[in-house]
Amino acid sequence: MAQKDSELDFFFGLFKRKKKAIGLSVGLSCLQSLSLAPIALFVNRAIGNAIPEGDMGALIGCFAGIALFALASGAIQLLNRRISIGAIKASIADLRVALVKAQLHGSRKYYTKEDLDLLHSRIVQDTFRVDSMAGALFTQAIPGALISLGLIFVLLRLNLLLGIICICALPVFAAGALLISKRLKGLIRVFHQDYSQYSKGIKFMLESNELIRISTAELIEEKEQRATIERLKDSHGRALLFSSVFSIGQQQLLIVGAALILLVGGYFAMRGNFSVGQLVAFYAALGMLQGYVGSVVNAVPTLVEGRESLRVLQAIIDTARQEAQEGQEDRTSQENQKYQESQESQTSQASQERSHKGLDHEIAARVRALRDHEG
Repeated sequence: MAQKDSELDFFFGLFKRKKKAIGLSVGLSCLQSLSLAPIALFVNRAIGNAIPEGDMGALIGCFAGIALFALASGAIQLLNRRISIGAIKASIADLRVALVKAQLHGSRKYYTKEDLDLLHSRIVQDTFRVDSMAGALFTQAIPGALISLGLIFVLLRLNLLLGIICICALPVFAAGALLISKRLKGLIRVFHQDYSQYSKGIKFMLESNELIRISTAELIEEKEQRATIERLKDSHGRALLFSSVFSIGQQQLLIVGAALILLVGGYFAMRGNFSVGQLVAFYAALGMLQGYVGSVVNAVPTLVEGRESLRVLQAIIDTARQEAQEGQEDRTSQENQKYQESQESQTSQASQERSHKGLDHEIAARVRALRDHEG
């Protein structure tokens, strides 16, 4: 559990300079949710009242309201996207700078025991994946979740029974996403390892091309590269297939859920419990809800992949800093030891000098005494 908290702290710590921008983005998502809510109500008004009553003015008013709120929602979404993208790119740039600093201050011991080709591949590739994860989180998952929450309240307002049915379906989606994401995480980890090995192998082949030719080892190197490529193909294929199973499965559940709402709603409409206009308005709001829930579902594989890359990058920074700190402590210890040895040497030398001076004085005194005796 501490590992997860540490990863989350590390991730959100990247956005400490952009807290206001992220907060504004979340606020705009809430505002967009409010701007979409009246659309279903206008649909209900148009079909339930304006059309049956032949009120053309009311119908035009409903059309104008729908168009106005739809345009407002699009403008808010565009502004939100611009703010969140700026915050994401600045924060990922800070992450890349932190990685550069960590590598520049790493100890000699760190660079001798690390696989530098593999390290290079991970830094470059995993920062890109964390960038994608941040984009999916702040431009898809969070806005989609907040807007979906607002649309659920609209559904409850339009029809309490059908709204409750929709709410009951949400835990099913959440449980499915949680279970599948655990399996997907393992597949993505294997894919990332194979991709890093592939990148490392290609870099080695390009840098050592002349040596490979001189050694007539082309066939051996080709065999090694082919084996790496096969492993990469298999691991990437499994990860993509499992991700597709997750996305398509969730989409089909959404379609079946919508059909169930149509069945239940149609039954109550035939019994006269509510009007066809209410059912159409509910279905319009449900269609919008499906779109935003779908955006959250589609973001899950990217979030899982980015979370794994985040763990790798955090480990790289922590290891480099720890090695640098240990190296600094070793240097400090060596300097202290040298200083202590120097002090001891100086003390010993001073003691010897005092001993020599005392001996010289004693010899001089004896010489003087001998001369006095002879005189």
